[in-house]
Amino acid sequence: MFFIVKSAQSFQSFCYRELIGEITEMYIQERARRQGLAGLLIAFLEEQLIARGVKTVKVLTGHDNHAAIGVYEKSGYKREDEVFLEKELE
Repeated sequence: MFFIVKSAQSFQSFCYRELIGEITEMYIQERARRQGLAGLLIAFLEEQLIARGVKTVKVLTGHDNHAAIGVYEKSGYKREDEVFLEKELE
């Protein structure tokens, strides 16, 4: 296996009328990188989300994951000025 997708989903938020798509975890094994697989996988996921009626896709990745950011930007994604906050509940 060359790639792993843990989460690509569509959902409706009470804040927005339209469905939102989200890709949260995608990984291409080191030996399979630089062959265009990530771009193909992103395009496939986008096609699936479009078929569900999604018009906007968000991506969650680490701010220091420069390789992933580069792949997403090459696929037309733009950086937004958002802050991700997290809290563990006991």
